[in-house]
Amino acid sequence: MAEIRQTLNQFEEVHFGGFNVTARELANTFTQMESRKFKLKKMSWMPFFLLAPFRKMARHLIELRYLWDIDQTLCDSALSDLLPDFKKTELQNALKICFSDQMQRV
Repeated sequence: MAEIRQTLNQFEEVHFGGFNVTARELANTFTQMESRKFKLKKMSWMPFFLLAPFRKMARHLIELRYLWDIDQTLCDSALSDLLPDFKKTELQNALKICFSDQMQRV
């Protein structure tokens, strides 16, 4: 992208689709990487409801709660058009890069 930035509009929208994985798939990937079991727990929304009268952010999070249950993906067609040879890093490698410091401390 840096090499072709001069050919782009000043505010070009180029999304990276990211990794579309479920929490279970993410936990399984961490389990494979760390050779120990990662457990999933259901998130409790009760703390947000209790904080809502006092914290504006809690009210907004409750309002957007429905997004938690909807699959969401950014369209990366512009990225594919601009960089046809772009290859996404494998999830396990990306997680190793992102969490290398934390994983060494565990």
